[in-house]
Amino acid sequence: MKTFQVLVILAALCICQSANSQTPSDIQVLHATYGARGQQIDVTTKVQSLVQSGQTNVRVGTHLFGKDPVFGQTKTLYVLFSSNGVQYDTDIREGRQLSFSNAHQLNVAPRAPAAPISPGSTVQGGAPSPPPPPEQHRLAPEGTLYLMERVVVKSDSGVSGFAPGTRVKLIEDRGEKLFVKNDDNIKFEAPSDKVTNDLDLAVLVARQDAQSQQALAQDMKERMDAYRAGKEKEIPLYDQQQREVEARREAAANAAKGNNPLDREAYHEKVSYPWWWHRHPYIYVRSSSKH
Repeated sequence: MKTFQVLVILAALCICQSANSQTPSDIQVLHATYGARGQQIDVTTKVQSLVQSGQTNVRVGTHLFGKDPVFGQTKTLYVLFSSNGVQYDTDIREGRQLSFSNAHQLNVAPRAPAAPISPGSTVQGGAPSPPPPPEQHRLAPEGTLYLMERVVVKSDSGVSGFAPGTRVKLIEDRGEKLFVKNDDNIKFEAPSDKVTNDLDLAVLVARQDAQSQQALAQDMKERMDAYRAGKEKEIPLYDQQQREVEARREAAANAAKGNNPLDREAYHEKVSYPWWWHRHPYIYVRSSSKH
């Protein structure tokens, strides 16, 4: 009897591992919904199209399905699919990659569905590892949201930018756009898929943005320091070149001195007169010779 139970468990494990290694062509989506709590939308066709085209590297979100079934709440994609005659289901939280590696098997044995086995888990004592605890989310108060990306707002007075993690209050839900205001009462529109009410996610995006801004500032400082250092090296060289140019100009001027016709005296000043001639031009000197 124990041997039979061990064989059943091993068979279940093999089937679970085969589900983890399914290729998109082996998966047939039977039903898929996206939403939170009792507000769900049918996205079977969209998910099947993604699987058939091999686009399983996308992240689950409202942007993927074009509609937000329930605003302000963390949503989940539920997929029921079959592979090689075996049915599985999986839940994928908003913001995570579309993947079927953690799917639950449904019709392997008549007893309760086996616990999901994550990749790399081991079997101890002939029993699968216990399922992970459900994720807990710290949510902001109703109507309070946080930006997940930087938003730029243009107005008559200029341009304002709001960093990721900025807290805003919901004024009106306009579908794909949300009319919100920040703590300074500045009102603007934000894409509905670029905000969250998850406090931990808001802290994460704010920290990442701060780190990227710090890295950018450091890079700009290094570039400016390198520019200034280059200019400081150029200044002595420039001064030396100016001195050499001035020296050559002065040497050329000395070499050409006296050869320029303009440096000669005026032609009418070549006749010389006694010094007293200019003082008394009409007083003549008597001749001392006798006639």
